[in-house]
Amino acid sequence: MKTIGFLGGTGWVSSVEYYRYLNQGINEQLGGLSSARIFMHSVNFAELNTLKEQGPDNVFAYLERNLSKLIDAGADFVMLGANTLHIHAEKLTAKLPVPLLHIADATAEAIKARGLRKVGLLGTRVTMEKDFYKNRLAQKGIQVLVPGKEERDFIDHVIWHELEKIENNLDEAYAELRELITHFRAPVDKRGLVPGVQYLVNRFRNQTGIHIYLQQEWNIVQLPASFEVEVLRIARS
Repeated sequence: MKTIGFLGGTGWVSSVEYYRYLNQGINEQLGGLSSARIFMHSVNFAELNTLKEQGPDNVFAYLERNLSKLIDAGADFVMLGANTLHIHAEKLTAKLPVPLLHIADATAEAIKARGLRKVGLLGTRVTMEKDFYKNRLAQKGIQVLVPGKEERDFIDHVIWHELEKIENNLDEAYAELRELITHFRAPVDKRGLVPGVQYLVNRFRNQTGIHIYLQQEWNIVQLPASFEVEVLRIARS
């Protein structure tokens, strides 16, 4: 079994999930008491966030330095525990003496395994707006859709200022993520608010068997993303 070098702490909420899934995956393949061989280096997210404001070269140097610690410890390959950091993946791959497992490649495999060819991408503003992630998926024949600017601003704010500050428990973080996915499924699919509400009505009808219908009595207008989120939230509750 090869040893994984995992750079975590970016932020810790997602790092917990990476660690769990890596071990679950190995156990499913090997069975028994098997678990993954992992060297995990969890960095201080505040340090990385400060470097982000100073420019990409400082972030790259920080990543290279900390990934090298995992390699020195004996990792056979390394991973970055955040989508956004993969903006530096190609440059890191050229510099590091061991392979860097690219998260978009693994994502593409999972997408294809489900028979999908068009997906919505939610993430930080950098992940949604830059091409490093979308192009990687496009190379695998996958079309990527992203939300509009207002939605992107909202999602980016939640990721940087809400999800990673959650201190109570991980269930709260999962709830935030589920809310994001549900609220922005309609805008990402370019369907708009009315079809989004209709989708929720149809789902409720199918799940409960109760005859329920959407009576539309307003003119269809283009609402700000924040308004759409609140309407969908009310419809879901």
